[in-house]
Amino acid sequence: MILRFCIGILTLCVGLNGFAKDQGGSKPAYDSGLDIMFYNVLNLFDAEHDEGKDDWTFLPKGFPGKAEYCKTVSNPKYREECEKSDWTPKHVELKLKQIKKAIFANRTKLPAMLGLCEVENENVVSQLGQVLGYKGLAMADSPDARGIDVGLLYNESDDLKFVSKKEYTVTAEGLKATRNILEVQFEYLGEQLFVYVNHWPSQAAPAVMRVAAAKILQEAIDSRIAKNKDALVIAMGDFNTIPQDYPHPFKSVLTNSTATNQLVDVRDSFQSAKDIPVEEKKAQAFGTYFFPRDMTWNFLDHFFVSKNLLDQKGTDVALDSFDINAYEPVLKDFKYEDQSSFAYGTVIKRTPRDYDIYTLNENEAGFSDHFGISMTLVQKK
Repeated sequence: MILRFCIGILTLCVGLNGFAKDQGGSKPAYDSGLDIMFYNVLNLFDAEHDEGKDDWTFLPKGFPGKAEYCKTVSNPKYREECEKSDWTPKHVELKLKQIKKAIFANRTKLPAMLGLCEVENENVVSQLGQVLGYKGLAMADSPDARGIDVGLLYNESDDLKFVSKKEYTVTAEGLKATRNILEVQFEYLGEQLFVYVNHWPSQAAPAVMRVAAAKILQEAIDSRIAKNKDALVIAMGDFNTIPQDYPHPFKSVLTNSTATNQLVDVRDSFQSAKDIPVEEKKAQAFGTYFFPRDMTWNFLDHFFVSKNLLDQKGTDVALDSFDINAYEPVLKDFKYEDQSSFAYGTVIKRTPRDYDIYTLNENEAGFSDHFGISMTLVQKK
């Protein structure tokens, strides 16, 4: 209990001081280059039933079979959520509107590509694309039981051309059906660019399951670079990985120095860059997800890139463009209300303002339990 209390107080200090002021305006806006964003949008479902999927919570009340299904849910919390929810087309419309607000919280220009997770299907992602202004869409079709998936919205240009898409099934002994890894190939300024969108098994699964996902991702990348050693690679997503994971999926696979094609975590490079001001590093030093039960900030969302995107030649990540999109209005102060908890009364400042599926009031609806992340590719001479 003493250790837990100390961890809580340390995290509290981070929460209180980490976002002492809004990050707005601290990031450079690049007039040219390839602007990229990833966002776990938290349960973006349409209001229609996908056969064979447990999407009943996100259906209207009275939908045939919903009441019967909800009674079978064993977890009391999720059973109540299923029974109370009335997810109608109007709720979908509001959810899309809120995602747009979150994306434009600190930008005026649409990212050239937007990686997404916790999206149900092509139907609802297509609707989001229309609301945001995207014409291109690549979607995975995963075996996840709830039907949540990953996708990529993009706009082609003179510089960026879609080539193809492919999916990789994430399998391992003992692993429940989970999200596929989506690979989208582009031609960017005459170079091959491979983008991988990930949503790895949650922390409810042991670390070895995320290691399995890491190996599948790495094998996919290796096969591409074997054919073109100069190919550019970006792996983005919610990797559901924390420092305590053992074996560690990043250290043992993706960023391991013995990897055939070692990847680099853009946030780590941002934090170690000598030419980025300390105050800017502090503003990005916390997390993309706050876990109230453990009173911890976590970096679940990442960009990993091939080394040739950080070699200061040709197409490169502009490290000063890396951003955790923690801006108004997607922020809230989290207060511990449980009087039996050691943390009772504690307030953690500026956590993600997650979504309320019951309301149709946009001032109450919220956004997601994750912050988005973004970066820009530029041309170095």
